[in-house]
Amino acid sequence: MNSKIRFGVEIEGGWKNASKITSLIKDDGSVIIPEYSSLYSIFTGRGHLTPREKAQIIKAKPSNLCGEVASPVFNTLPQFKRWTRRVYPDATNATCGLHIHVSFPRLIDYATLMTRSFNSRFLSEINRFGENFVDKDEAMAKIYWDRFFNKNSYSLKKFCPLGTLQNDAGHKYRFINYGAFTYTDRKRTFECRSFPAFNQRGLAEKAVELFLKLCEDYIAEFANPEDPEIVLNMQVLKRYLSPDESLNKE
Repeated sequence: MNSKIRFGVEIEGGWKNASKITSLIKDDGSVIIPEYSSLYSIFTGRGHLTPREKAQIIKAKPSNLCGEVASPVFNTLPQFKRWTRRVYPDATNATCGLHIHVSFPRLIDYATLMTRSFNSRFLSEINRFGENFVDKDEAMAKIYWDRFFNKNSYSLKKFCPLGTLQNDAGHKYRFINYGAFTYTDRKRTFECRSFPAFNQRGLAEKAVELFLKLCEDYIAEFANPEDPEIVLNMQVLKRYLSPDESLNKE
């Protein structure tokens, strides 16, 4: 993998023994897993926890919590895999997603991945991924293909780069969210929301590796500063996405 591409992930799910990672778990109202409690539901459903309340939960060493964990920024796949071994959820279902945030060093990299041709390549690759790796598990396959065919309102296939760049709440739930913000350092990133949180850690690792390689290979082949669509995308990006907002800023 190109060391200039940096990335992070968010994984939604439930943890049976959450005491070691309670401080990492964030509540997510879209994640609903039977027999698992959200952090907020412990405090009668309020939508915000004070630092004292969060500390009380951590001290109590709770089990069976559901929500989301957000990773630090990674430079390599081995770093990511070490992290997933430590935090991957024990339970996932159709309400759980795997979100991949990617950052690039050049404006043209983002602009190249905003093209319709990249979106077509992306859809083809994730379709092939489902056929080759996910279809072996009938329950997981249903969740995967429901997302692929627009049956999950938090992950829709419609190609809408400008709407997501404007950070419009009505557009952010797309397979590709071009104007995403990470929880970890509030910088603009390019987010893939198409994948569910898989019931096997190995599948999640394969999906992340697939997406990173797809981005890297496509940029290497098609990042042409004279391509009219890429030129237009760069002009749009200059309004919404300054290069110094990327995770790659040193």
